Amino acid sequence: MATDKLGAADTRTPEEIEIHRLKAELNMLWHAGIIEVAVRNRSVADYMEHWEGRALKAEATISALEAENKRLREVLEPFKTFAEHAVEQVDDSWVWRTSGKERICDWFGPSDFGAPRDLSRNRRETP
Repeated sequence: MATDKLGAADTRTPEEIEIHRLKAELNMLWHAGIIEVAVRNRSVADYMEHWEGRALKAEATISALEAENKRLREVLEPFKTFAEHAVEQVDDSWVWRTSGKERICDWFGPSDFGAPRDLSRNRRETP
């Protein structure tokens, strides 16, 4: 004799138990969404678990990169004005915005003063 969830004796016949099981199955299929039905297949559940894991990993990477981007923007902020007003790019080098247009690499060595300037421009374009 079968027992219910609480351990009490189940007085239904095997046919009645099977009918109850089939009705419950039909009810689940009728009311469940596509995901609830699909994950009953172990291969589908594994596939979905794989892609959910990849999505979570990508979200964590994006968060880390956004934090690094913010930190770098804060570091470059003091150089923004200098990069916008004191230097300009001519051909493949940077020059002072003076009458002599001296090459900056002659003073400091090779540098890319465009990064703070571009950072400033990008900040204005993005919300």
